[in-house]
Amino acid sequence: MRFGITVPKVYDKGSSDPYRRTYELCVLAEDLGFDFCSVGHHSFTPDGGTESAPFVFLAALAARTSKIRLATGIYLLPLHHPAAIGEQIATLDVISNGRALVGVAAGYRDYEFNAFNVNIKERGARCDEAITAIKSAFRGGRWNHQGRFWTLQDLPLQPAPIQPAGPPIWVGGSSDAALRRAARLADGWMSDNMLDIDAEAERADFYRRTCSEAGRPAGEVCILRTAWVSPTRQAAAEAVYPPMREYLAHYAGANAGSGTLPWEGPIFQRIARGEDVPINEFGRGQALVGTPEDLIAEIGQWKQKVKPDSFELMLTGPKDYDSVRNMLQLFAKEVMPFV
Repeated sequence: MRFGITVPKVYDKGSSDPYRRTYELCVLAEDLGFDFCSVGHHSFTPDGGTESAPFVFLAALAARTSKIRLATGIYLLPLHHPAAIGEQIATLDVISNGRALVGVAAGYRDYEFNAFNVNIKERGARCDEAITAIKSAFRGGRWNHQGRFWTLQDLPLQPAPIQPAGPPIWVGGSSDAALRRAARLADGWMSDNMLDIDAEAERADFYRRTCSEAGRPAGEVCILRTAWVSPTRQAAAEAVYPPMREYLAHYAGANAGSGTLPWEGPIFQRIARGEDVPINEFGRGQALVGTPEDLIAEIGQWKQKVKPDSFELMLTGPKDYDSVRNMLQLFAKEVMPFV
């Protein structure tokens, strides 16, 4: 089983190297055997924990690491021209010596589409066309695309990526449209972090079935999960619930008007109301939180029901360097070898 992490942002505003501790945690993740680290993407979203220029951030990580794969998780592809994004992906792949991994999605926040003068109702079609154009350029080394939104006529892709046929592209999301996009056009599917294990099992089955219907082998299935491991359940609860409530509140504010809210499931509804849900309930079919023993058992359930290829751990806990370092070390030592 492969594991990745959402890059934990430890930011020292007064330092001449404000992300030094963040870089150190990614180097630690590499040393501990994590497969990839992932940087999210949103624009005009302060304090959201995501980057407006994720490829710039990943290039900084590329300069400090040598083995761990460097991922966007996820990039809002419809907002920008596919040639501009394809060039950034290829450049990251060259800088990192073939370690780029690209998670993309259609997006949903009105304010981002309005600001970039993109019709949000066209986001699915734009995402499809952008993936098609980028993968074609990766395969052939040139931009040759005639589509509804963009036309590129016999232009060189510069630089060419290191990985044959270009870095893998995963599509994120849980809607039928997102999974069909992943099955038809991409190299894998990344879940969201809100659906429970039964819903994710159904989604994974839908993705694999749609791949088969499209005559393509199923790609990577990566499950994004809220995650934190502590020596005791009490310590896990104390670590997780305060930042989890902050996350839900931020998410609700950022999604206002979009019709997409994070507490569709009963567990998240209870946390959003301020309840300290017993950690074994939160960690049963919903999140990877608790003791090492809890996580080993829970990952076993996911392997049986969902059959993922990898997990991305969204570290919902204290954001200080020491706490994140200790969590990563405990997970690598007491969980990873046993799953």
